[in-house]
Amino acid sequence: MKKGIIGLFIFFFLNFLLFPQQTFAYEKTGQGQTREEKGIGEQTLEELQEEMDFSSLDDVLTDMDEKTSFSDLFEALWKGETKNLDITQVMDSVKDAICAQVRENRKILAEILLLLAAFSTLSNFTGMLEKTYVSDICFMLLYCLLSVLLLQSVMNVSELVSQSLQNCISFMKALVPTFCFTMMFSSNVNSSLGFYQLSFLVIYLVEWIFERFLLPGVHFYILLELFGNFFEEDKFKGFTELMKSLIQWTFKACWGIILGLNVIQNLIAPAKDRLTGGAFGKVASFLPGIGNSFSSVSELLVGSGMVIKNCVGVAALLLLGIVCLVPFLKIMCMVVLYKVTGAIAGPISDKRIYGCMEGVTNGCILYAKTLGTCLLLFVVTIALTTAATSVMY
Repeated sequence: MKKGIIGLFIFFFLNFLLFPQQTFAYEKTGQGQTREEKGIGEQTLEELQEEMDFSSLDDVLTDMDEKTSFSDLFEALWKGETKNLDITQVMDSVKDAICAQVRENRKILAEILLLLAAFSTLSNFTGMLEKTYVSDICFMLLYCLLSVLLLQSVMNVSELVSQSLQNCISFMKALVPTFCFTMMFSSNVNSSLGFYQLSFLVIYLVEWIFERFLLPGVHFYILLELFGNFFEEDKFKGFTELMKSLIQWTFKACWGIILGLNVIQNLIAPAKDRLTGGAFGKVASFLPGIGNSFSSVSELLVGSGMVIKNCVGVAALLLLGIVCLVPFLKIMCMVVLYKVTGAIAGPISDKRIYGCMEGVTNGCILYAKTLGTCLLLFVVTIALTTAATSVMY
């Protein structure tokens, strides 16, 4: 055994003397990085970027009639050309969408105000009569017409929220495989698997709970508000408050569950990746002749993969915000219009009319919370995973 160790030492010593290796000195550019390494790093990053295929994401955005392309946004981010992003295009789209929403609903709101003015005038004449049932019949007719107009507007808001949820789900289904693939570049195997499972859990949560429970629940809440304010005493007040509380508790429960799972997942999976990757890198660095080269190449590949992963994550966050921004602003625009109409109707009409408008306004706010909660669930999942897997080991 001792002779074998001595023979191995003599072999490496003779190999070093007979076959000397060339060494090169490069000018350093700062923080210990040479110009040669910097050029290789940029070349490696470009080669990895060329391997990425974002055609599925671009097709999904095209189906949504979005003018922003995922490929163009990703390229601008990884090249650091964020100043060239056309923000004015997004602002013009937002402005056009809000103006179109106001034009579509101003006719209905104008009809509501005309009905209220006519009812106020008619009630003054019927108040001078001895028969009070005439005034009650007039109110019943007015309330039925008002309910039809409000339900027509509410159905438009409900369809808008439903379509926005479907757009978010379609975008996430196309994003998850691409984002998991980029996480493999940065040696985050366990994190990639965890993100895949957690993302589809959020997708199924939105599909089943948000679309099949929350949206019909909000619509049922608005119907209860309309039906309850038909009577002088709101007999359904307790039921409407219970329905509203159930919807809000569902928001909080979904938010707490997904946030907790994200925290647990991003505390365990990245640590396992660092353990396995770090141990393998340390062992490989001790190999004679190739240890230093292997360490440098692996660090270069992992760093390049991390840049690509972070750019994909940031691009996904921005596009999710763009996809949900216009519908959310449309809903809030309707909330403001309902508030203004209810404030005008208060002094000239029955208090039940004001209660009806207030109930519809609260229903639209719940629609906005539904869309906002869905967006936050996806954003938190992507953001926490991107941040937790952005540590070099």
